[in-house]
Amino acid sequence: MQVLIKQLTIALSLLIASQGNAFAAQTGWMSGYKAYKTYLSMERQGFMPASIECRDSNRAGLDVGETEYNINFVKNSQNVEYLWAVGSEYGRQKIKAQREGFRQISFDKYTRKISRLIVRCAIWQKK
Repeated sequence: MQVLIKQLTIALSLLIASQGNAFAAQTGWMSGYKAYKTYLSMERQGFMPASIECRDSNRAGLDVGETEYNINFVKNSQNVEYLWAVGSEYGRQKIKAQREGFRQISFDKYTRKISRLIVRCAIWQKK
């Protein structure tokens, strides 16, 4: 798994370097663990999440790794403040976003097949 993360990071880095500031990167579907590591790598390179999709992995459990994500990243050249949340963090981040003047720019949800639990994912940007 670490090899795949490294390969994805290297591939995205090469694409970013070749495309300049207007570049956007789509991750494709990946586990929650891989999505978080990819997010950290992209953030260090000056990118921010611009859209997010989430879906059930069909594996049992309530862990972040049991959800799959597809994230679109864009260059954050204007240092836009943003928040993002998945799963149980959604409610807290939504309240914070409303209180601090953020607007929701991306939202998705699904219902877990096994537990019928609704899982949400979203991104907010400062207005």
